[in-house]
Amino acid sequence: MPEIMNVYEAILAAAEGASAKLIADHKASSRINAGIVTDSLEDAVIGSALIAKRSLVLGSIVSVKRLALMKIPSVLVSLNKTPVNYALNIYPESIQELYDDILCSFKLSEDKKILVPIVIHLDNLLKNTREQLETLSSKVVENFLETYSVEKPEKLLKAILPDNLESVALMQKSLDNVQKYIEAVSDNWKKRTKRSFIPSEKYMTEGADFIILSYGSISTNAKLAVKKLRGLGEKVGLIRMHLFPLTSCEEIVNGRKIAVIDTKFFLGSSGMLHREIKEMNKNTISFIADLASTDDVIELFQHLKTSDKLERVWMV
Repeated sequence: MPEIMNVYEAILAAAEGASAKLIADHKASSRINAGIVTDSLEDAVIGSALIAKRSLVLGSIVSVKRLALMKIPSVLVSLNKTPVNYALNIYPESIQELYDDILCSFKLSEDKKILVPIVIHLDNLLKNTREQLETLSSKVVENFLETYSVEKPEKLLKAILPDNLESVALMQKSLDNVQKYIEAVSDNWKKRTKRSFIPSEKYMTEGADFIILSYGSISTNAKLAVKKLRGLGEKVGLIRMHLFPLTSCEEIVNGRKIAVIDTKFFLGSSGMLHREIKEMNKNTISFIADLASTDDVIELFQHLKTSDKLERVWMV
């Protein structure tokens, strides 16, 4: 039966279902009952791997480079929105998707052809939300996930990649492989839950002259705005980016006018999503927001529709 949960309860439920040791830094430990509390998160994950124990990390994730160089399959939930290098980054829209993402990330990261860290990011709205969550029994999760296994400890410690350009190329190849295997993970998950695990979601994009791009929980209000605008006859659609690095979308590169809503901004540069999208389509306006209501997104669309400037707009 579905239950009302917050993000921390959902993380705990996912960890229990996957039989994963929960590791948290000191900041996160005030929010969740973790088995291990440490600010040396990578060390804790390596320690768990050496005893062949799956782990789930919650904290302010800054680096996973050692995990990537050691090719240790790992799933980490970050309390901040900043993308982490040497990892696949995921931005869930809802608490249900957060729960699904954790379990699907274990499946993906542990594939022998992948073996990359996966970081799932919590935004401010999601961290303050309670939603209905449908959890799975331990037996269903066990059947979905294979038994956690890594190289024998002595091999694991010897197999660490050197910190050089060749190793970066090998890690990039693993990230490239994600696109090949994610569909299989999604199909497997969908058979059990009727829910998908996808790189991106297209919403009312057919026949659209304008596209709004978003990620994370702000996407829910953006969808409501697009639905309302469609009802008013506006040719607008939405693409919600779920996984980063991005995969190219036809709707992005085919010349349509695009609004990118970013909740993460790099000072002196651009929004996280905008700086990648503008390389695919120059006809792009950047909107920076922390929270955005349905009315805010409708106002954003009107600005997109009437402006000829490729500008940055602060939604404050």
